[in-house]
Amino acid sequence: MKEVRTIQSSVRKMDAFVQKLADQDAGQQAYPGLEYEKKLTGMNGKTQKTVVQVKNLESGKYTVLFDSGREKLIMDRSWRETAPDTLELTYEESGRNESGMSKWNQKIAGFLFGMSAKKQLKMRLDLFEKQLEEFQWQD
Repeated sequence: MKEVRTIQSSVRKMDAFVQKLADQDAGQQAYPGLEYEKKLTGMNGKTQKTVVQVKNLESGKYTVLFDSGREKLIMDRSWRETAPDTLELTYEESGRNESGMSKWNQKIAGFLFGMSAKKQLKMRLDLFEKQLEEFQWQD
Protein backbone atom coordinates (compact mmCIF):
# COMPACT_ATOMS: atom_id res chain seq x y z
CA MET A 1 0.00 0.00 0.00
CA LYS A 2 1.31 3.42 -0.94
CA GLU A 3 0.33 6.99 -0.13
CA VAL A 4 1.86 10.23 -1.42
CA ARG A 5 1.34 13.59 0.28
CA THR A 6 2.56 17.13 -0.01
CA ILE A 7 3.62 18.55 3.34
CA GLN A 8 5.09 21.80 4.61
CA SER A 9 8.64 21.22 5.85
CA SER A 10 12.23 21.55 4.79
CA VAL A 11 14.38 18.52 4.00
CA ARG A 12 16.65 19.41 6.95
CA LYS A 13 13.75 19.44 9.43
CA MET A 14 12.24 16.25 8.03
CA ASP A 15 15.62 14.50 8.25
CA ALA A 16 16.00 15.58 11.89
CA PHE A 17 12.43 14.57 12.74
CA VAL A 18 12.72 11.09 11.19
CA GLN A 19 16.07 10.53 12.93
CA LYS A 20 14.45 11.49 16.26
CA LEU A 21 11.54 9.06 15.70
CA ALA A 22 13.93 6.26 14.70
CA ASP A 23 16.10 6.91 17.78
CA GLN A 24 13.05 6.86 20.07
CA ASP A 25 11.77 3.61 18.57
CA ALA A 26 15.18 1.91 18.88
CA GLY A 27 15.90 3.31 22.34
CA GLN A 28 19.32 4.41 21.09
CA GLN A 29 20.96 6.19 18.16
CA ALA A 30 19.48 4.59 15.02
CA TYR A 31 21.64 3.86 11.97
CA PRO A 32 21.48 1.63 8.87
CA GLY A 33 22.09 -2.00 9.82
CA LEU A 34 20.85 -1.58 13.41
CA GLU A 35 18.73 -4.50 14.66
CA TYR A 36 16.65 -4.53 17.83
CA GLU A 37 13.69 -6.42 19.24
CA LYS A 38 10.32 -5.14 20.31
CA LYS A 39 6.90 -6.58 21.02
CA LEU A 40 4.23 -5.73 18.49
CA THR A 41 0.64 -6.82 18.00
CA GLY A 42 0.09 -8.91 14.88
CA MET A 43 -2.96 -9.03 12.60
CA ASN A 44 -4.36 -11.79 14.81
CA GLY A 45 -4.31 -9.44 17.83
CA LYS A 46 -1.58 -11.39 19.63
CA THR A 47 1.61 -9.77 20.90
CA GLN A 48 4.71 -11.21 19.28
CA LYS A 49 8.44 -10.65 19.44
CA THR A 50 9.54 -8.79 16.34
CA VAL A 51 13.02 -8.09 15.06
CA VAL A 52 13.30 -4.58 13.64
CA GLN A 53 16.09 -3.85 11.19
CA VAL A 54 16.90 -0.34 9.95
CA LYS A 55 17.63 -0.86 6.26
CA ASN A 56 18.10 2.76 5.26
CA LEU A 57 18.32 6.00 7.23
CA GLU A 58 19.69 8.90 5.24
CA SER A 59 18.61 12.28 4.00
CA GLY A 60 15.34 11.77 2.15
CA LYS A 61 14.85 8.08 2.97
CA TYR A 62 13.99 5.80 5.88
CA THR A 63 13.33 2.08 5.41
CA VAL A 64 12.66 -0.45 8.19
CA LEU A 65 12.00 -4.20 8.09
CA PHE A 66 9.79 -5.78 10.77
CA ASP A 67 10.29 -9.57 11.00
CA SER A 68 8.15 -11.63 13.37
CA GLY A 69 9.40 -14.96 12.02
CA ARG A 70 6.18 -15.72 10.17
CA GLU A 71 5.49 -12.32 8.66
CA LYS A 72 7.69 -9.57 7.28
CA LEU A 73 6.65 -5.96 6.78
CA ILE A 74 8.72 -3.30 5.07
CA MET A 75 7.92 0.31 5.90
CA ASP A 76 9.47 2.83 3.53
CA ARG A 77 9.33 6.62 3.78
CA SER A 78 10.96 8.92 1.27
CA TRP A 79 10.73 12.66 0.82
CA ARG A 80 11.96 15.20 -1.67
CA GLU A 81 11.69 18.94 -1.98
CA THR A 82 9.22 20.14 -4.60
CA ALA A 83 9.35 23.86 -3.67
CA PRO A 84 10.94 25.85 -0.83
CA ASP A 85 9.71 24.35 2.47
CA THR A 86 7.43 21.94 0.60
CA LEU A 87 8.06 18.21 0.40
CA GLU A 88 6.50 15.29 -1.35
CA LEU A 89 6.32 12.47 1.19
CA THR A 90 5.88 8.93 -0.09
CA TYR A 91 4.93 6.28 2.46
CA GLU A 92 4.78 2.66 1.41
CA GLU A 93 4.14 -0.59 3.28
CA SER A 94 4.66 -4.00 1.78
CA GLY A 95 4.63 -7.38 3.44
CA ARG A 96 5.05 -11.03 2.82
CA ASN A 97 4.20 -14.22 4.62
CA GLU A 98 6.39 -17.30 4.35
CA SER A 99 3.94 -20.23 4.17
CA GLY A 100 1.61 -21.04 1.25
CA MET A 101 -1.63 -21.24 3.21
CA SER A 102 -0.77 -18.05 5.05
CA LYS A 103 -0.31 -16.34 1.68
CA TRP A 104 -3.89 -17.24 0.76
CA ASN A 105 -5.12 -16.07 4.15
CA GLN A 106 -3.19 -12.84 3.68
CA LYS A 107 -4.76 -12.26 0.24
CA ILE A 108 -8.26 -12.93 1.58
CA ALA A 109 -7.64 -10.69 4.60
CA GLY A 110 -6.16 -8.04 2.32
CA PHE A 111 -9.29 -8.09 0.19
CA LEU A 112 -11.65 -8.04 3.18
CA PHE A 113 -9.76 -5.46 5.20
CA GLY A 114 -8.29 -3.41 2.33
CA MET A 115 -10.49 -0.39 2.97
CA SER A 116 -9.76 -0.53 6.68
CA ALA A 117 -6.01 -0.80 6.02
CA LYS A 118 -6.12 2.24 3.72
CA LYS A 119 -8.01 4.16 6.37
CA GLN A 120 -5.42 3.17 9.01
CA LEU A 121 -2.58 4.18 6.69
CA LYS A 122 -4.15 7.61 6.22
CA MET A 123 -4.61 7.94 9.99
CA ARG A 124 -0.93 7.05 10.57
CA LEU A 125 0.13 9.67 8.04
CA ASP A 126 -2.18 12.26 9.65
CA LEU A 127 -0.54 11.55 13.01
CA PHE A 128 2.95 11.69 11.46
CA GLU A 129 2.13 15.08 9.92
CA LYS A 130 0.80 16.41 13.22
CA GLN A 131 3.92 15.23 15.09
CA LEU A 132 6.13 16.84 12.43
CA GLU A 133 4.24 20.11 12.81
CA GLU A 134 4.79 20.05 16.60
CA PHE A 135 8.47 19.16 16.12
CA GLN A 136 8.98 22.13 13.79
CA TRP A 137 7.61 24.53 16.41
CA GLN A 138 10.19 23.32 18.94
CA ASP A 139 13.04 25.09 17.12
